[in-house]
Amino acid sequence: MERHTRLGLQQRAAILQAQIHMLNAQLLYERHRRHRRAQQRRLWVGQWLSPQRRKQFGLYEQLVAELRSEDTTAFTNFMRMSPELLDELFHRVGPRIIKQHTFWRKPMEPAACSLQSLTYVDCSFCAL
Repeated sequence: MERHTRLGLQQRAAILQAQIHMLNAQLLYERHRRHRRAQQRRLWVGQWLSPQRRKQFGLYEQLVAELRSEDTTAFTNFMRMSPELLDELFHRVGPRIIKQHTFWRKPMEPAACSLQSLTYVDCSFCAL
């Protein structure tokens, strides 16, 4: 009887050991999968769209600022509205569309987002 009990205990121990090995393998697989996923999502925005380059070469930061300060007629022709009307629009819409700053990236300014939306809407109406 003692031998039979010992064999039963040894089988249970072997089964438990196999289960432990399976759990360890699953844990290693999950860690590997998470690590691969983290490596794939390393960049949210391409280098050519970085905030530094946007300030240096961006439409809102460069062209609109120059047109507003130097040539209001060209600004009105480009934006299809006066600078005062655009400022009023930004003032009304800005607080509603402002995004939260996160650890990963800074959001676009509300004025730049509005300008981008206006440009898109203007171009889509031109296509009609």
